[in-house]
Amino acid sequence: MATKYTRKQLKQPDEFITFSMRAMALVKDHARQVAVMAGVAAVLIAAIWAWTYYADAKGEESTTKMTRAMDIYDQPIVEIEAADLKDEKPDAIPRFKDVGAKLKAATEAFGEAAKGGAGDIPHIALLLRAGVNFDRGQYAEAITDYQAFLNKADDPRLKELATEGLAYSFEATKALDKALEQFRKLSREGDGKLKAQYQEARILSLQGKKKEAVELLNKVIADGAGSPYAEQASSRLALLEAK
Repeated sequence: MATKYTRKQLKQPDEFITFSMRAMALVKDHARQVAVMAGVAAVLIAAIWAWTYYADAKGEESTTKMTRAMDIYDQPIVEIEAADLKDEKPDAIPRFKDVGAKLKAATEAFGEAAKGGAGDIPHIALLLRAGVNFDRGQYAEAITDYQAFLNKADDPRLKELATEGLAYSFEATKALDKALEQFRKLSREGDGKLKAQYQEARILSLQGKKKEAVELLNKVIADGAGSPYAEQASSRLALLEAK
């Protein structure tokens, strides 16, 4: 049975998982492909950017900063007293009482990793900071970082993620034409075609272009029977046709 969505829900962006979580997952997955069973964050990061001359001073500094930023992002939220925070060592990974504080600290840490350094680490740090900024509601900053990342993006998966993140960021700022432009750049390979068409239809519907949106939603339903995008397209189509 297709999932039913309210009119209010269908006006919101589809967030299956936060952008920062998705970017982090892709980075770590890339590392695991290189380092197979490695489980220590520092080892993973070193494996990802092996070509950045890890032994070199700048490469080591970049790796250290990125590792710290990822450790901060991965920190669980804990119940702590203010007095306990004073006992933390200066170089220790801080503890956080709420998500907002953690994401702010992660933004700053990824910003440090994005400053200079060797190889691709500063570039990847921009993508991760963009995702965290989006999750914090700092959309203008997210747009800046996504665009800077895309100017030099090579990895197809990370480029796709950044393009989608940029589209959502434009949408969040009500720049629907720019959001549509970015969603139209998404891959048309495999299930990517369903996602791209669905997102395009979603923006068209927000722009009041009902006919074009309905046509695309019907394509998603016909081509992607049984897929999550087809289910969402069915619910969105039902609401559009009820107007």
